[in-house]
Amino acid sequence: MVPRGKKIGEAVDEVSGHLEYHLLQEEIIPANVSQSEDVDSEQDEEESYSDEEDEDTDSVFSYDELDRENSEFTDDQVVADGGHHGNYPIIQDKSSMVTFIEFLELLYQLCLTISTERSIGGRPSSTLLVFFSGILGFSQDCKHFLLARQFYPYLSGLIYIQRLILMERALPLREYRTIGIPQRSYANQLDQLNSIREKYMIAGTQYPLAEMTSLRDFGRNIARTEPPSILFNWSDDGEMIRYSDFQLTMDKFRQIPDYFISRAEEICNKLMFDIKPDIDLAAIKDDMVNTSSGYSFVKHPANDLDKAYLDLLYSAYASRESKLSKGKR
Repeated sequence: MVPRGKKIGEAVDEVSGHLEYHLLQEEIIPANVSQSEDVDSEQDEEESYSDEEDEDTDSVFSYDELDRENSEFTDDQVVADGGHHGNYPIIQDKSSMVTFIEFLELLYQLCLTISTERSIGGRPSSTLLVFFSGILGFSQDCKHFLLARQFYPYLSGLIYIQRLILMERALPLREYRTIGIPQRSYANQLDQLNSIREKYMIAGTQYPLAEMTSLRDFGRNIARTEPPSILFNWSDDGEMIRYSDFQLTMDKFRQIPDYFISRAEEICNKLMFDIKPDIDLAAIKDDMVNTSSGYSFVKHPANDLDKAYLDLLYSAYASRESKLSKGKR
């Protein structure tokens, strides 16, 4: 029977909507349950913490089935979640939007899992991320290792991305329903941040971020002692310097100051509209104790420069290149 006050078409849409919701829940919940079991097994391998740290750890890797069963992807939630992914094209199909959001959350969980992988036996290379960073140390032709100054910028990029991932885990901007991460609360945000920072982001921890930060700092120190990237060769008589196909004689090198001085004079003449005032700079006087507003050595009566700007203004007006006048205006 159709409820009173509803049309047949509306009732059919409502029934089909409930059916799609239950089918979606049947697909999501089993996958999430397996994720919860995997995370619980990984937590058993962690070292023992205090009661306060246990509470923080549970908040970091809490994937309860009850939270997932209560996650209803209603139309309002789809619209709200879609608003946080403004860089992606708008998906009109609601079911496709739900699947797309679920994919993004699972992708974030994968990145978070890689960033929080703990080293085995004190060997940093046992983690996937540190092992991958070592591969970046090869040249493009894989025939030699990169220098320290060439390699550590790669580490800086990986460190930056890890910080963003861990910051989002500490203070989530939105709720990640698929992986069971609630939105950040308005209170005690510093405590939430410290629970992640003290475990993953400080020096001495057995996680990729700490190892990469230490390795990058070491690479910076090594880079200061490396030879320069460009080495010049001198001729036997000391009158020519070479680098690859480039060569420069000392005669041409001595002409460089003259070239720049002449270019500076040309620019100065153009700036002054070819005015060359006869001023003895050694005879310029100034009153260093005069602190009145607008005073400068130009206004000193002994210099006779208070009206010199009129000559410059007239030359600028009369010049064809200045474009200050057009059609006698």
